[in-house]
Amino acid sequence: MTLSTLLVTGLRIVAAIVAYLVCFVVAYGLLLSDAPVSASEPPASAARLLTVALMTVLPIAWIILRARPRGWKLVAPMLLVFFGVQTFLPQLESIIFQVWPAFASHVPIAFVPRLMAAGLLHAILWVPLAVRLLGRWKADSTAETIPASVFEKQVSMLL
Repeated sequence: MTLSTLLVTGLRIVAAIVAYLVCFVVAYGLLLSDAPVSASEPPASAARLLTVALMTVLPIAWIILRARPRGWKLVAPMLLVFFGVQTFLPQLESIIFQVWPAFASHVPIAFVPRLMAAGLLHAILWVPLAVRLLGRWKADSTAETIPASVFEKQVSMLL
């Protein structure tokens, strides 16, 4: 890898981090602007949000940069994975632990659907942007294509 390739990839990752933060603010700001704020918890600082963005974007960027599919074929599974891990599973746990009063009392049960909607909006806004910013939208002109006869033979072997 040349220095220019490393520099371009680094700039692409920084752009994906900025896009993540902007999409986060838009999605959660639109759907959770009137959320109850706990007086016992300090407000999120910029350093905390940047840390979360780094810890989220770097592994997702690594997967996107090494994925074989491109464009919408890459966006669809990444959107599902990002939403599932980032929002769906944690909020599912919030719903389950509502049964025990001491566990999830910080998240009112009526608030969980709005959290899920905000997470879905964040995923829908950010994942296509990340794929585009990381340069994985258009098909690779040097990619090898499989001849139809070979492809048909491989599919028939699976069946």
